[in-house]
Amino acid sequence: MKTIKKITALVVMVTILVNTLYTSAYATENGKLTSYYGDGNQVSAWDGKTTEFEYYYDDYTVSFILESYWDTGYNLKVRIKNISEYDIHNWYLAYDSSYPILKIWNAEIYEQNNNYTIIKNAEWNQDISAGGIIEYGITCVGDFFGFPSEAQLVTKSVEKDSSKYDVKYIVNSDWNTGFSGTITIINKDDKPLEDWTLEFNFGKEISNLWNGKMEASGDGHYVVQNVGYNSNIPAGGEISFGFVGKNGARDICPTDLKLYTYEVSTIEYVQLEDGSIDKKYLEEAIKPQLILDNKSIDNIKLSDDYDNDGLTLIQEYEYDTNPFIKDTDGDRLDDYDEVNIYFTNPIDFDTDDDNMGDGIEIECGLNPLLKDTDGDGDLDNNEIITQQVKLDAVNSYTLSEVGTLP
Repeated sequence: MKTIKKITALVVMVTILVNTLYTSAYATENGKLTSYYGDGNQVSAWDGKTTEFEYYYDDYTVSFILESYWDTGYNLKVRIKNISEYDIHNWYLAYDSSYPILKIWNAEIYEQNNNYTIIKNAEWNQDISAGGIIEYGITCVGDFFGFPSEAQLVTKSVEKDSSKYDVKYIVNSDWNTGFSGTITIINKDDKPLEDWTLEFNFGKEISNLWNGKMEASGDGHYVVQNVGYNSNIPAGGEISFGFVGKNGARDICPTDLKLYTYEVSTIEYVQLEDGSIDKKYLEEAIKPQLILDNKSIDNIKLSDDYDNDGLTLIQEYEYDTNPFIKDTDGDRLDDYDEVNIYFTNPIDFDTDDDNMGDGIEIECGLNPLLKDTDGDGDLDNNEIITQQVKLDAVNSYTLSEVGTLP
């Protein structure tokens, strides 16, 4: 839900990870390799014997390995290892060196200038499974001058503007007790849509799916992800996935569609004690409010929860919610509950656009993800809701005098 914030130079990544651990492998006289943890200082000039440098992060590691060198060039192998429990999608690797690359395999050069290089996956290896490893290699010309001081993955999930794509739905067949349908995503952008995920509401239960993977479902809300071989939609191209549903559905269509892709993100980061965060966000949104609240700005952490709503600072950033207000959109649901319990949009008062706030719908026993919860053709805001209220609950309200009769 957050728009990517672009900057013109990635060299600012030098400030990202002060506490990153580096592993260097040295060739001893007998040819064996030993390892040690260094102090994180940049290898500004090659010492003639270091053959491997590792950059360690919470979710992955990056290793640069000098495999061979000669008078006019050298070969480097780069290994990215996923040490998390989740897949890494559509990886892009940025580092603050500009090796003069003559040849590259298992990847491609996305961008390079005098300050930094961004390497892109080769599509067939764009996702790194949990615990998985990918490797690519480069041949460079000239002398090897040392390892980068920083090397980091720079990919982020982004919600695409609806003007960049179309979604079409057709019912292939309907036999009253069930039906089959196809959803087609059409890329209207001038560049590929990479590693897509489609989110939508649908008033029917989907029981089977092909050419897509069901990431989440419940209460008529679905999240469908690509299945690898159809992960990228070329400019002007399209992909389709199909499904079988329960009960006939000739007159019901998916609604509230949102398309997400994974794209390269060159945000300027600043290092905190427990991780890095967008520098602009920190300087413009967090520090001024802390100062107004008469709180310290010297020890900000990603794990901080200023409004005590259950979402940490980094989670508030990812969801674009206000870290100082429990209920960002004022819909009577805390941001944490919207994200983790009801799956509503924490920055949208009325997620399903039925003219009822999300919290009111929950209180009335309605589904805040569906405009027409009971499927009777009337929007939820037109329904008549009958509730039983206990007398002691009524007496608990404080009544205010609004005027007196003459």
